[in-house]
Amino acid sequence: MLVRSGSAFTGYRSSDGTNWTQQGTTNITMSSNVYVGLALTSHNSSSLGTATFDNVTVPGWPASTPPVLAAISNYTVNVGQTVAFTASATDTNQPPPTLTFNLLTAPTNATLTATTGAFSWRPLVTQANSTNKFTLKVSDNGTPSLSATQSFMVAVNPLTAPLLTPTNWNNGQLTLQVSGESGPDYAVLGSTNLIDWVTLFTTNSPPMPFNWVVTTNTAALPMQFYRIKVGPPLP
Repeated sequence: MLVRSGSAFTGYRSSDGTNWTQQGTTNITMSSNVYVGLALTSHNSSSLGTATFDNVTVPGWPASTPPVLAAISNYTVNVGQTVAFTASATDTNQPPPTLTFNLLTAPTNATLTATTGAFSWRPLVTQANSTNKFTLKVSDNGTPSLSATQSFMVAVNPLTAPLLTPTNWNNGQLTLQVSGESGPDYAVLGSTNLIDWVTLFTTNSPPMPFNWVVTTNTAALPMQFYRIKVGPPLP
């Protein structure tokens, strides 16, 4: 055991950790900052020594504290509207520890970058009209590791079916207008028999409404049907 009082350092030795015998005192002029370490010697320059240190304490040394994860707001979004933010965490321990983020509770298509806390989730069509709980955790690399969590909710609005309206017919070409919610992806599908459908056009989160012109000469087709598919996901 080493005891410092000002510039005086006194060393003690014990075989049981309870009864201590003073080994000597020396004066060393030092600054007020204290850097603590553990030393070992084999007392033999040709042989390495091995030791195990445990129950090490420094009186007055502040105890390690867990990181603090800032509160996260709740969200209400449409299908396809991405919820994205970077989680904010602080830790006052010195030296600054390494912080790691992970998701404890979330839908399978949510992502969180472990090193930065960058979060992203884009609701699918199958997640419309739902309320989803997310729980984020941040942990330090101390021993033992300390952590903090924050939970928030994301409500996904019900999905309204889009409308497909012909707006113009000119020289055998048809213009269609698609009206619907902002956020989802949209695909225009075509068929000549209402059984076999082919994707003719796709667009991701377009400003609504949007127009699409049938590029083939529809006058040459005996019959053509169109429909709209909403995503994500899209084919």
